[in-house]
Amino acid sequence: MKKILFILLLPLAGCVTLPKETVMLSGEIGTMIQSAKDSHVELLNEFERQQISKIDLYLQTTWNPEMVGTMAESGDLWGKTCGRKDTLTATMELTRFVQAAAKRIARKRQELTDALDTQMFDLRVAVDQHYDTLALSNKTVTDNLRSIRRNDEVFEETLKMVKQDKDLPAAMRVVSDKLDKLMVK
Repeated sequence: MKKILFILLLPLAGCVTLPKETVMLSGEIGTMIQSAKDSHVELLNEFERQQISKIDLYLQTTWNPEMVGTMAESGDLWGKTCGRKDTLTATMELTRFVQAAAKRIARKRQELTDALDTQMFDLRVAVDQHYDTLALSNKTVTDNLRSIRRNDEVFEETLKMVKQDKDLPAAMRVVSDKLDKLMVK
């Protein structure tokens, strides 16, 4: 009976033994991948906030003043507001001007932020795909390491059941290696 078990266990002896810590380390790498992804996403969010701030600064310091100046000149704002003695009409004209300017500013801001939104969406998709691929690869490696470790545990338990010598796995590995070399030739 012991000889039969020896023959059955012989192929397992050629497998590499794997310390438990290796499986734990691979699991930790999965946690580190998720942490790196979270950091990368936060960097993208910060980049987006900075870009929106730049858009707002551009609108406030460059585009809005030029647009308002052009609107005021082309619509004779001075003549329609300050040049009138009827303050109610002047106020209504100024209100219409401010509302029209606000709409143009909102449209321009939307135009600029829509372009940014498209770029940020593409970046987020690329980051998600990258980290999903890393996580899946790491999971595959971790699952394989767990399987190898479980095989080692089954092998050790089986040897205990048949009460074999502690040196038997080493001897079995030598025999298995010799058999592998013979089979290659």
